[in-house]
Amino acid sequence: MSRTQEVVVMDIGSSKIRILAVEKPNKGIFSVKQIIQQPHDGYYDGEWVDGDNTADAIAQAVTRMRDAGVRFKRLYVAVPSEFCRVKTARTQTSFAKKRKVERADIEALFKKGNPFDNDMTACVINRSSVFFTVEGNKKLVDPEGVYTEELMGYLSYIACQRRVIEFLDKVFQRVGVAEVEYTCGMYAEMMCVFDSTVRDNGVVLAIDAGYLSSTVALMRGDGIMYMRSFPCGKGVFAAWLQEGLDIPFASAEALYDKTDLSYEARESDCYTVDVVGADGEHTDASFPISTVQSYIAECIAVFANNVHCILQEFDDMMSITAGMYLMGGGLALRGAEDCLSKKMNRKVRYIAPNMCPEYKKPMHAGLIGIAHYAFAQEDKKRNRFWK
Repeated sequence: MSRTQEVVVMDIGSSKIRILAVEKPNKGIFSVKQIIQQPHDGYYDGEWVDGDNTADAIAQAVTRMRDAGVRFKRLYVAVPSEFCRVKTARTQTSFAKKRKVERADIEALFKKGNPFDNDMTACVINRSSVFFTVEGNKKLVDPEGVYTEELMGYLSYIACQRRVIEFLDKVFQRVGVAEVEYTCGMYAEMMCVFDSTVRDNGVVLAIDAGYLSSTVALMRGDGIMYMRSFPCGKGVFAAWLQEGLDIPFASAEALYDKTDLSYEARESDCYTVDVVGADGEHTDASFPISTVQSYIAECIAVFANNVHCILQEFDDMMSITAGMYLMGGGLALRGAEDCLSKKMNRKVRYIAPNMCPEYKKPMHAGLIGIAHYAFAQEDKKRNRFWK
């Protein structure tokens, strides 16, 4: 009988550092044993807002997890997509005669095609296949064991900025984490929320709406083909509300969280939020719901325009016809899905992880995505050990 597996993972979001201890019993349903959330200043437009603040938040999150009684040697970390780049390569190899494809042949193909091989500013953290092709142009997800004279791979590589990996390595060394494995957050999320049968049979397009940063990515098979991040999300929208309504940021954020874009407001309907003045006094401030809805609809229009521009950069006809899915907490408002669909002039659907009953909302894709990735890597390690 197999025992319950456990992994410890970290998601570096644009407003919080979250570290989880997750169990996976025999039946395969995830259970979060412990979760620690530590706020930090985040990242914006390709830079940490305050690197020292983020380093301290990461260290505090690890320390708090240990103080909660969780012991671990290996930590899986989801690196923000903001700091990652995707490149693809089509490469092939031929054999002297028809023979069975070995794992070493696939590894050699990945090494041969690596487009970051001479880039000293980048560290490859993910390698995966969009698809492989063998004789007769037959497309396969995994060609190991197939007999062929030629093997071609449409391969995806995700690299993180080396300076970011070095920054994180120093923080984890400081707090005594023995082993760290990095992956791109968007990659982990998409591998989690989209079933392999969906990815293997077509292209999927996902938007991860964050707090200060959001990401758009196009995936097929196990490989991301295109990915771009842009500085927009819940925190940016709240800042716009703050400026437009002349209220403190905390009040604007509370107002944003209250908003229901699907509600047909009457003229007298208002949202009320707590406002703290310069003197520290608390007062209630009310705003017409229709006014707040209009502000946020304008925010979503800007968000949609960013997505549209990125899709044009992708320069791939499949991005036009692919189903579009929304995850993350940046647009976790009732009615946001329909509003974004109208602004994009195409159907947008929420998508969420389904393997953890406690965390099954679109905003949980980052958390459960890195746990899903960690369990998959642990399975690979065990399989290699027993071979």
